[in-house]
Amino acid sequence: MIRLSFVLVLQTFALAAFPQTSLFQHYFPQEADKSLWSETLLLDKENIFMPEIADSLLHISWQRLAENSEPRANLMVATLLADYYASKGRNPQKGREILLESGDIFSQNNDTLHIAWVFRYSMMAYNSVYTRNAGGIASNFEKAYNVLLALDNNHSLIPPLQYNLMQAFFQVRKLVEGFDYFYPLIEYAEKNEDWFFLINAYLGAGNIIKFYNPGLGRQFLQYSLFLAQKYNVSRHLNDPFFFISLGSVNTAVDNHLQAMELYKKGLGVLRQNTPQNKPLEGNLLYYIGVSYGNLGKYNQAIAYLDSAATLEKELAGKSRSWYRTMGLKGKNLNLAGSYREALEVNREVFSFFESTSAQYNNYYFQNSIQELMKTYTGLGEWEKALNLGQQAIYSFFGMETPDDPFVLPDLQQHISPDKNYLEPELAIYLKIETMAQMAQKNTEKEMIRHMLDHFDAATHITDKHASVVANAETLAALSARFKQNANLLLDALAALQADQSQMQRAYRLVARSKAYLLLTENTRNQLYGASAQPNLNSDPKALKTDLASRLLSLSPDEDADEWEYLNRELLFLEKDNFVAGIRNPFEPQPLINQMHLLSDHQSVHQNLSDNEVVIDFYISEKNIHTFVITRESFQFLPQPLPDNFNNLTTNLFRHIRTGNQSQTNVVAATMGQFLFEGIEMEAENKDHLIVIPDERLHTIPFDILEIQNHPLSDKMAVSYRYNSHLYRKTNLSEKPAAESFFALAPVFDNDQPLSATEASAVAMEEEYRDMIREGQYLVPLPATLEEVKQLTEMFANAGVNTKSLQRLEATRENFKNLAGSFDIIHLATHGFSNSLEPEKSGLALFEADDSYHGQGHHTTRLLMLGELSRLTLNSDLVVLSACKSGYGTIQRGEGIMGISRGFIAAGANNVVASLWKVHDQKTKEFMVTFYEYIIQGYNYHEALRLTKLDKQLEGWLTADWAGFILIGA
Repeated sequence: MIRLSFVLVLQTFALAAFPQTSLFQHYFPQEADKSLWSETLLLDKENIFMPEIADSLLHISWQRLAENSEPRANLMVATLLADYYASKGRNPQKGREILLESGDIFSQNNDTLHIAWVFRYSMMAYNSVYTRNAGGIASNFEKAYNVLLALDNNHSLIPPLQYNLMQAFFQVRKLVEGFDYFYPLIEYAEKNEDWFFLINAYLGAGNIIKFYNPGLGRQFLQYSLFLAQKYNVSRHLNDPFFFISLGSVNTAVDNHLQAMELYKKGLGVLRQNTPQNKPLEGNLLYYIGVSYGNLGKYNQAIAYLDSAATLEKELAGKSRSWYRTMGLKGKNLNLAGSYREALEVNREVFSFFESTSAQYNNYYFQNSIQELMKTYTGLGEWEKALNLGQQAIYSFFGMETPDDPFVLPDLQQHISPDKNYLEPELAIYLKIETMAQMAQKNTEKEMIRHMLDHFDAATHITDKHASVVANAETLAALSARFKQNANLLLDALAALQADQSQMQRAYRLVARSKAYLLLTENTRNQLYGASAQPNLNSDPKALKTDLASRLLSLSPDEDADEWEYLNRELLFLEKDNFVAGIRNPFEPQPLINQMHLLSDHQSVHQNLSDNEVVIDFYISEKNIHTFVITRESFQFLPQPLPDNFNNLTTNLFRHIRTGNQSQTNVVAATMGQFLFEGIEMEAENKDHLIVIPDERLHTIPFDILEIQNHPLSDKMAVSYRYNSHLYRKTNLSEKPAAESFFALAPVFDNDQPLSATEASAVAMEEEYRDMIREGQYLVPLPATLEEVKQLTEMFANAGVNTKSLQRLEATRENFKNLAGSFDIIHLATHGFSNSLEPEKSGLALFEADDSYHGQGHHTTRLLMLGELSRLTLNSDLVVLSACKSGYGTIQRGEGIMGISRGFIAAGANNVVASLWKVHDQKTKEFMVTFYEYIIQGYNYHEALRLTKLDKQLEGWLTADWAGFILIGA
């Protein structure tokens, strides 16, 4: 049976490849003491350890070692006895003493370069698992490996040692060293058609990568499943641990349905095995219950968890494992709303972990408190819930719990950024939820202060994490958790009719949700740009592996050989990028630092001009919360979210795209009335509206929303910000400083092919399929050539330093080398928004690519969002004369990510981008008018407004002008 948990992986150093019953005779045919060996193997009979026999055999082997009688055979016996003591006898210290003593006796013969010594070092490594000596695991395996290489570098035991070395280094988190053994193991396995170790190589890599990059880990594990099925390797297909690994990585990427199917497959395999492993059966029932719970099928989850608990109780009574399972049952009962039944379960689980947890920051203890809190809150027993929350917080920090349920510890003295404080953070959020229910039931206004105090404390914890974490997945979880709880707080404060001073304090806290989002996206983009893209450009072989994108059109059944080859090459490329990122740790650029996290609405006040209004929207499950900020005032306006809100935004977009002007006006009037209800927009000196959208509002061109039967653009210029905390003063009241102008236009009339990756990615997006011809060429943009020539001439005539790159000169490399030196950058090209992998959204430019067609040829490549965010720009304005450059992926709680955000992250003060595709001739005419106004001295937002008004007067369709928006930093 394959050992996939690490302790089991190391067991007897891969004796899985060489059965114990034949190992001794295989390596010691001349000096085998078969009787002694046979008696030693009796210790393994029916998994029962017999210490009296072990002691007797140990003394015999030591005596023969000392007599130099069959030393190698007897060292092997002693090594196995040490294993039995460490594993079955659970006396790792004695196991270690046996290994050391046996080694000392044996080394007196000066015969340490032998296969028996390999096993002795291997067992030392295995013994280190039980003694939790992580360094000893890898170092002893390495010694065994070196001895084996000195004996015979083609020895059949090298692959299992390579595998265990890889796993050993992974165990001590030395990933680079571990992956040094990956390729040699692959090479051996393929050369010798050893499918067992070939599968194990991918399996081991996937099992460690999944902790750092779950998506990539899943690719490795899925490929191992493909190999096991292709070569029908029963030792994997009949091993439940194999399916546990596959299920766990699918759980990590939220693919809960497939995870459940894999766990069920593992359970079916287990029940066919003889003898059956009942503890493992309990674990599989537990994992299936977890999957059902993640799918929201709480009753099915409870049924499987009951089965798991029954089995665990039969095997070991009410053990710690039983209470863990019951704790998850209690969680699902809470989620199902069965609070009365949950109360009995969660009370018992809490009592157990409270009495047995040596450390009160123990995960299971803290989790038991949280679930019991939820139960009490669901039952309306709020005081009990609050008291439990206090116990969770104070016990975590090792402090005595006070009687007052609202007093919090001084977190400034107890929080350090290098520790995880998720449990007290969650307890604080649960207390806020409880207080919100108490306040709404009893209309206790004083509760608002307590809620804000608690959210302030939770924010302090989140700030500490956000300031040091460079892992995009961790930041994404942090961001989503904070956004969810910020929404709950806003909903509660709206229901309690909090006053404006209280809402000003709340705004300082909840506005961080968009800052955390931006930090997450910027980190993800920069990490992608730091690891994947440089490798693709510098290594011709890596460029060719771009062809792996053809996997999208291949079937693993019908195109098995090509599918397997391309999949393997893609995995190698991704793995190398992953390891490169570890070798050269990437630290995100300080786009977001502690200063912005300490800002509040006052920072917005101070940066606003007298003529500006900021409207910051927050969409929760129930409401749209609107903060209106001017230089003189602050206003909070909550209102219920209409049931048809999503339909309104969808219909507005559809009517614009189809040219249905009458229906566009109807929906725009409806949305304008809803979004701006209660907001004073008619002040004479207010002519610039700055919108900070949330979620679906990012897709709305606010200019066309009607107020009092007139589009908003009739009265005000509109621009956008991603976050009030990133609001930078850009001297909007003064004439823009434009001393240099840089423009690019690839045109795409040279029939240079799209690289395979880009062609496949574009083809996946339905709305972009009309942009590529014959599956590989981008549709030409002839008007962009005239656009760039005319704009360059306009700025040159105005005395501005200009530079333009056209056709094949418009390469990614040229852009990245020159962009940092210009005040205004204009890119006239195709833009693509990747809905599946937003960091791979980008702008199409050329790239010299000798690997495809020979010297002097070019390929079309995307300048991706991940690369953009790593540039250093000093531009006051970047204009993306490209389709959908301002649009991106929308997810609840995460806002939007568009190409424009990459330029903001790189340092651009302002970006003009488009929300949808616009014809290149119309775009050219629009841009010429826009820049004419800028050259005349108008500010960017006013120049954009006047351009839009001009095009309306000329009879343009809304789709041709309204999609261009100004985004500021």
